[in-house]
Amino acid sequence: MKKILLIALAALFAWTASAQNNNYRNAANYRAGTANRTGSDYRSAVGPRVNFYTNTDDASVGIGAYYRYSFNEHWRIEPSIYVLTDKDSSVDINFDAHYVFRIADWWGVFPQVGVVANDIQDWAVGMSVGVGFDFNIAHRWNISPGLKYEPMFKSGRDNPLVVYVGAAYRF
Repeated sequence: MKKILLIALAALFAWTASAQNNNYRNAANYRAGTANRTGSDYRSAVGPRVNFYTNTDDASVGIGAYYRYSFNEHWRIEPSIYVLTDKDSSVDINFDAHYVFRIADWWGVFPQVGVVANDIQDWAVGMSVGVGFDFNIAHRWNISPGLKYEPMFKSGRDNPLVVYVGAAYRF
């Protein structure tokens, strides 16, 4: 009887120790599915963003949303729209392209270039050139701060320098 109890106790300890093993019950297949996905594994992202416009008549804040679509781990596009909260309530519409350099699994840096249309002083079309960062803060969430310059093709107009920060849900 003592031998049976001793064997049962040893089996119990062996069974609980194997539960801590990473290879237990298809853990590799689970990780391949979703557990350790990096930011480049997700094709799309959507989220809110706050823009701080400087180099205009009076500094203003833009609140809006953006969508990202990744073609591969480096190239992606980002259309976005913002409503400026200054006294005239302007609109800023952007369409940017990014080339992402993954520094680590949890962060990357990207230059961006694109076209922009806004009515900060009067409707005008221009381009945007800048740089941004991606910081993965959770399984599907990241934070993206950045800086971009928006020179407009209309002469005699102030060209805004935009500092932004946003969050994105990746899917």
